[in-house]
Amino acid sequence: MKAQLIRTFYRSLGPVPYPVAARALEYFFANPLLHKTLYKKSLRPLQRFLGAPPDHHQAIQYLLANHANDWRLSALAKLENTDFERVVTIEGLHHLRAQTDSTSGSGIILANTHHGASRCVPISLARSGIQLTSLESHDVLAKIGAANRQNLNVVEVGKGEGFVLKQVRKVQKLLKGGGILHIVPDGLQGSSSTSLPFLGRERPFATSFAELAVDTGARVVPVSSALDNQGRVTIELHPPLPTPDEDALRSAKINGLLHAYVDFLQQRWRTTPENIRQHHLHFYQKLPVI
Repeated sequence: MKAQLIRTFYRSLGPVPYPVAARALEYFFANPLLHKTLYKKSLRPLQRFLGAPPDHHQAIQYLLANHANDWRLSALAKLENTDFERVVTIEGLHHLRAQTDSTSGSGIILANTHHGASRCVPISLARSGIQLTSLESHDVLAKIGAANRQNLNVVEVGKGEGFVLKQVRKVQKLLKGGGILHIVPDGLQGSSSTSLPFLGRERPFATSFAELAVDTGARVVPVSSALDNQGRVTIELHPPLPTPDEDALRSAKINGLLHAYVDFLQQRWRTTPENIRQHHLHFYQKLPVI
């Protein structure tokens, strides 16, 4: 009954203009009674992570980050340009331009996280005029009929154990040609991983993004996103991860990039824990304590 009620509410948002629907979501998730009934179980992992009940603002933010994501992605893609620019802000583009303007000719890996409005990052960057390719388990944009994706190419990698050879060669060629690849290295799937300390626990991290960077000479630019209570999205591109020492072994270069990304992700979790995805919190809380 609870799940059906929630699904019905989300479906009702479809034809509603984005700003109006976003405000409706805010009011919906702000209801303390719903926190104690419909969303009590959803909020429990956040409470365990914080070590205390989340405050009202954190609860709203956490529910917004974990629900209605397909609707948000589709609605943002369909906005007219002027409306889109009022809702989505992109900061730190100079970090991207500095790399694309360099004389090296190497590509750029945008290392995203499962945090906040992360699923909106590729379509938002594409709508701002940046041509990029995004590695996805499957093409959600096609599934939901997202519009305005002319600058965005999606390479599906499925939910298997790793990339197939054809996909590896495709993205390697892209990066060697100076292209931009969006990838989310903190995913919970894949066989090529290294376990590292992460907020007091031992967590495996996929090494694919670092391997691609080392093998193609691409720079890694971390990217994060935040979603406020009114549905506005702020995307921030951060300074590139340190370039590995040219004389270091391949394994050391990969390890250095991986550590730098994990440091970045830990900072995100510490700063805005209310933006962590629920299934990532479940996964984290089952990991061995160091």
